[in-house]
Amino acid sequence: LVQGIKAMAFLKPEQADLLQTLANLSAEQVALLFPFMRLVDKSEHDFSQLLDALAQQQINLSHTTAAALLNAGLLPKLAELQHPASRLLMASCTRFGKLHPKAMQTAVLQPLLASADFAAPQRDAVLRLCKDCLPATSFSDLVMQMAEASAGAGAHAWNE
Repeated sequence: LVQGIKAMAFLKPEQADLLQTLANLSAEQVALLFPFMRLVDKSEHDFSQLLDALAQQQINLSHTTAAALLNAGLLPKLAELQHPASRLLMASCTRFGKLHPKAMQTAVLQPLLASADFAAPQRDAVLRLCKDCLPATSFSDLVMQMAEASAGAGAHAWNE
């Protein structure tokens, strides 16, 4: 299993049995697995392949697993952007994010919006992911959560 999990970042869609293994892991196993896989060190191409394989096979990941995957792999990649994200990365993130919009919101969008290092590349990625992945109700929730967070940090309280 460990060898199969290590190879997971280089999966092809036809390797659905390994992908299904990911869906069957407990939250505790997921918390140990993703740091072990060092997703942050994978190239955009390899990470995109993993997201695409999961999206194409429509593997039924729990919110916890999807959020942990995005937090371990995508969030650091987007946070470190110095230039616009590649089309490949954004396309695979969009496909995966449409299947897991709440995980995209909690694991990637909220942390990026709360980051002190929120620059143009992050802004562009967040806008595209919000537009392409989140349903209107989730987008409204995201705005309200960010408003509450900024009010809690001493900023002017927002009101509907």
